[in-house]
Amino acid sequence: MSFPGYDYNWIKIIKYNSFPFTQIIELWKQYNLLLCHIIENIDEVNLQNNWVINGEKYTLIYLIKDYVDHMELHINQLKERYNEIIENVSK
Repeated sequence: MSFPGYDYNWIKIIKYNSFPFTQIIELWKQYNLLLCHIIENIDEVNLQNNWVINGEKYTLIYLIKDYVDHMELHINQLKERYNEIIENVSK
């Protein structure tokens, strides 16, 4: 099974930015709490299981670490945006 690449245009298409910000944050929080629970309860034997994407193998532990890295990117984007907003309010 293969999945299409990540396309930033989907944000525009589904009007993601018009959804209430507080609800997005709460959804993000709850979703990530669920993922943390799942990750904490994975049997270590399964961390080397592979997912094949376009003929390339990715271990479960790789996918978990990649997700955390991706979330750190989003957190940094939120921090940058927050700082921009604070700067504009201060003017």
